[in-house]
Amino acid sequence: MTRAISPVLGSFEYPRHWAGAIFLDATLKNADLRGASLSEAIVRDADFEGANLDGADFRGAVGLTVQQVCAARWRGALLDPDVQAAAQARCGAGQSSFVGPVQR
Repeated sequence: MTRAISPVLGSFEYPRHWAGAIFLDATLKNADLRGASLSEAIVRDADFEGANLDGADFRGAVGLTVQQVCAARWRGALLDPDVQAAAQARCGAGQSSFVGPVQR
């Protein structure tokens, strides 16, 4: 069952796989994105302020900026190496993310 996604989200419900989805200028404030698959999604200008990104996969996401990451709770998010390095430098190393292929 697929649910329609409104432009303003308090939390996501299943399915949690949005690989390749388009979230241009979306309001995702305080969204619960734990474990969501957003690889290769377009997230340009999306507002992630206060969103929980723990375990969310943003590898290959288009338009993801360090400002978006720092505005969220990004500990445990899967990020591209350049985004992770920039986030650690700008947001502080206190929040670390896994970078690379999924560990099993």
